[in-house]
Order: sequence, then C-alpha cells, then structure tokens
Amino acid sequence: MSVETGLQGIMIQHHFKALFVNQAYADIFGYTPEEILAMDSTLQLFALDEQARLQAYHEARRQGESVPGQYACQGVRIDGTPIWVWVEHLVRLGEWEGHLAGQGMRIDGTARQRAEAAQRQLSE
Repeated sequence: MSVETGLQGIMIQHHFKALFVNQAYADIFGYTPEEILAMDSTLQLFALDEQARLQAYHEARRQGESVPGQYACQGVRIDGTPIWVWVEHLVRLGEWEGHLAGQGMRIDGTARQRAEAAQRQLSE
C-alpha cells in the first residue's frame, strides 16, 4: 500500500499549486489527480467564502504563527455540489522538487457535518 492508493486524500502543495495529489484526494472533489495538478490554484476546490480563511491560514503558517491543525471547510465538487471537507493539516514544511511545500490530508466530512447538525437540532 502506498500514499497513491491510500484511503485518505493527500495533497502536497506550494502556495496552493498542487505538486502531488493521490486518487483519494481527487475522488473527494470528483476530479482526476491530473486535473487537480493542472489547476493554477487548488483554492477553486473550496467555496468562495472559505478561500480567504484558507489563505490566511496558509500565510500564518508560512510566518511560523499558530493556526488550527484540524478544521472543517466547505469544498465544491466538480459538478458544483457543496461538500464539507475535514482537513487534517499536519504540516511539516519541507522541500518537494525544489519548492517549500506542505502536506495536508483530507476526508469528505459531509456526512459528519450533517449528523452534527441533526444532533444540534435534536438538542434544541
């Protein structure tokens, strides 16, 4: 088993330009790994109102500031369907093919977000 065929979505990026994407990551959004690698920016995988937060986290991390290591954010599948993506951003900045890069793991958290919302409604 390798990261290419793993169950968790893994991407390595440099300033939102994908350098490596496994199949599980591409499947979350409905793309092929090659389509994501061809994107100018992986920010387009996320809702417009999430992009500023993701950029702020990225810049803070680059400056050595503390940012959340785990969070949910709204992604957008290739067909426009909104999804909740659970992000495990366990970053160890390092070099990837001559670029400073970070690794992040993602899973489709849509079902989890819906279950939590239903639980909140029941509690109210």
